[in-house]
Amino acid sequence: MTVTGVLATRTARRDLRVDAVRGVALVSMYVAHCAPTSGPGHVFTLSEYATYPLFALLVGVGAELGPRAGRASWVGPLVRGGVLIVAAQVVEGWGALIFIVLAHLGVLTWLAAPLARAPSAVVAGIGLASLLVAPRLYSVTIGWSDATFPGGESTLRLARFLVADWPYQIVAMIFFAAIGIVLTRYVLRPTRVTHAERLLAGVACGLVAAVWIGLHEAGVFAMEAYDVTYRVLTFDALLVVAITLVVAGAAGLLPPAAVPLAAMGGMSLSLYCLQVRWLAYDVRTLHPGASDDSWLNVALLVLGSAALALVWRAVVRVEPWRRGPLEGPVAAVVRLLSGERVRA
Repeated sequence: MTVTGVLATRTARRDLRVDAVRGVALVSMYVAHCAPTSGPGHVFTLSEYATYPLFALLVGVGAELGPRAGRASWVGPLVRGGVLIVAAQVVEGWGALIFIVLAHLGVLTWLAAPLARAPSAVVAGIGLASLLVAPRLYSVTIGWSDATFPGGESTLRLARFLVADWPYQIVAMIFFAAIGIVLTRYVLRPTRVTHAERLLAGVACGLVAAVWIGLHEAGVFAMEAYDVTYRVLTFDALLVVAITLVVAGAAGLLPPAAVPLAAMGGMSLSLYCLQVRWLAYDVRTLHPGASDDSWLNVALLVLGSAALALVWRAVVRVEPWRRGPLEGPVAAVVRLLSGERVRA
């Protein structure tokens, strides 16, 4: 059996291509959080544009690939979204110098599940509407204060979180999730689309994105990562679609080369939390008062994540536990609540 076949068998037929994209999203996040420089031509700054939109797009992909009938079709998103929200509350208190995106992704998981059951025209319409209203909502919430809502600061924080938070905005995330749903239906899942065609389509999107960011670097117009503007959100969409198609196409053409990234991507929640724990330890214990920006941290996170994911899958051989330290228990709970048997 090939390496790819082993990975597919041991991970309950997970899509290696999608997990590879998740792995790239993790690497992009590590660069965004820890890269000490923007690199030649500000190339590493692209990670600031790509990371949270790519995670949001992947929520849409996962919703589209999920079960369509039975209790698992609603139990899975309900449990996974709740776990992400709870995990956000836990890791927030660790003291890392990063903005935690898990709670936003948890709410998005709840929203993407029913969206993925809608016709493509409805999905596209909701995605476009989210793009159109996101900047306007954000501009409205800038003027909100404690006096705007009864309940003071806690109510204000909840309202901003749901309507127009920064740097992550759930309304904008719906736009990216809708793209993920449509992309899965018409490009990622259909067998009539070849891996080479996906790769070429991704390269074409990447060239458009390169021209876009090149005009920005030349001073033709200004953009700033995480800004809630039509220009930034549209560029983000081009960039993450390009990444998704290039990585998925390449993983389909050369599956063995994608195994380390796919192993990381299949364990993304555990690795996200371990990243927060390490960066909190770095700035609170190892280097108090210092920044966590260093190439050493980038290397430790990337190589450590790949090693941990591969070793875990080599040692833990029973589903669903082999999915990861957190992913396994979550999958077991979903199976139990869905009425499926869980192996000990």
